[in-house]
Amino acid sequence: MLFHASSYSQAQTLVIQDDFNGDKLNSFYWNTKQEFGPHINADSDKQIFLANNVVVEEGKLKLFLKEEPNCYDTWRFCDSSYCIPECANQFRDNKCQNPTKCELQGKNCLCLVPKYYKYTGGMLVSKEKFSFGVFEIKCKIPKDCMPAFWLYGDCCSEIDIFEFLGCEEDNASITIHQCPKKNCNNNLQCGKNFNQLKNAIRHDFSNDFHIWKLDWKMDGMTIYVDDNEIFSCKSNGLGACLYNTFNTSGGSCTIGTNTLYPDGSMNLIVNLATNPNDCIPPTPSVLEIEHIKVWQYPK
Repeated sequence: MLFHASSYSQAQTLVIQDDFNGDKLNSFYWNTKQEFGPHINADSDKQIFLANNVVVEEGKLKLFLKEEPNCYDTWRFCDSSYCIPECANQFRDNKCQNPTKCELQGKNCLCLVPKYYKYTGGMLVSKEKFSFGVFEIKCKIPKDCMPAFWLYGDCCSEIDIFEFLGCEEDNASITIHQCPKKNCNNNLQCGKNFNQLKNAIRHDFSNDFHIWKLDWKMDGMTIYVDDNEIFSCKSNGLGACLYNTFNTSGGSCTIGTNTLYPDGSMNLIVNLATNPNDCIPPTPSVLEIEHIKVWQYPK
């Protein structure tokens, strides 16, 4: 099934149209880091995201992955009961020994501590949070890296429009994450790779530019590549995601009594990271982006 722009352009509001002309990032739309600090890095991350790896030139946005081994200040979660000025040097969590500084953000204590990273990557994060709408990118990915285009919100709500995980430039992953309400530590997820999707055409996406598009509605979502519908699921009205015939699974994306259909506000993110598998990325590598567009459905 093909996607026609006229099907949504008249019914929605265009809120972002960035063609990356000029030589500066549009600071009205974008940050080059997550909401708090350079990045809240997990222990498994092999890179830290830095602003100087986000470059606008030649009519494109370029996100770089570089081999720059060094110790970098990194934000980490610490026990909030110790995040007070009187105890700034008395953290019992080894990850938070001798923090450069710490901040209490809501119930989370975040500490700035040095950590060694071999690689640095590039990240773009929308300043605005979005709900239901259409999200589009035209890009060319590098080889042996992990480029991703995704939405991320509170309590692990996440829609991975694409994520290349397996050292295969023709096999993207599409994944939905959602935590049960009031249990934000229980990250449930379900997703499919291209080789599991009936309608997905496998290209080497590092050879040329392709357009990826998510149409996210209250009652379901659909993902397109070059206007070809490859993934679709419907909400059952209870928050569960039900796959349709475009997926090899005809069942539900419900796990037990928990449901997996994101419905909150989320930031739009695109980033370039190292691959979690055994790929050794060529450096520098670059994710090239010709445009990003966002339309929002009426509330």
